[in-house]
Amino acid sequence: MKKGRTSRPTVIEMSGTKPKRIRLKVLPAASLPRRFLAAAVDGYGSALCANLIITLIASLTQGQLLVTASIAGLSRGPAIAAVCCSSCAVLAYFVMIPMLVPGFEGQTPGKRLAQIRITNREGKPASPAQLGTRALSFLFLEQTFNNAAFLVRTLLTRFLNPGLVQGVYVFGLAASLVSVLLLLKTKRCMLHDKLAGTQVSAAE
Repeated sequence: MKKGRTSRPTVIEMSGTKPKRIRLKVLPAASLPRRFLAAAVDGYGSALCANLIITLIASLTQGQLLVTASIAGLSRGPAIAAVCCSSCAVLAYFVMIPMLVPGFEGQTPGKRLAQIRITNREGKPASPAQLGTRALSFLFLEQTFNNAAFLVRTLLTRFLNPGLVQGVYVFGLAASLVSVLLLLKTKRCMLHDKLAGTQVSAAE
């Protein structure tokens, strides 16, 4: 059996005969190069969605076009609105596209390009709850690799105790390290996959 490929025993009952146990092949786990390609494309795409929202709110607030990815120049209200709306845009990228866009079942644009998809542990389409849990875990638990978590930390640093925010960031670094170590295992399920009950497999 090839590395990364698993099989699950399935019992099929036939009338008048004893149950026969056969093995059905499950799609192999997505390779590391494909995972990295998908992560790079999706990281750029989701950051673009977030930055467009911030640019729109900053421009409306200042009364002129401002192309920016920073909330540093915004007052409290617009800064909170920018972080909340941009975070929702990033969540929509990782949840709504795989769930609602025709032809993208279980796939973000990056995963479609890399020919991999998100499924549950049995290889069936991931449920909306699983997609949501996976995205939230990735964005706000593994905080090292994404723009949404950076914006949230920036907002909290401005209006809360910076020391508390720094502790949250250190926790996110540790979670990210655990996730990378899990990625190197045979099944390649990162921490957010473990928490959501999902896996990333090669597309058929």
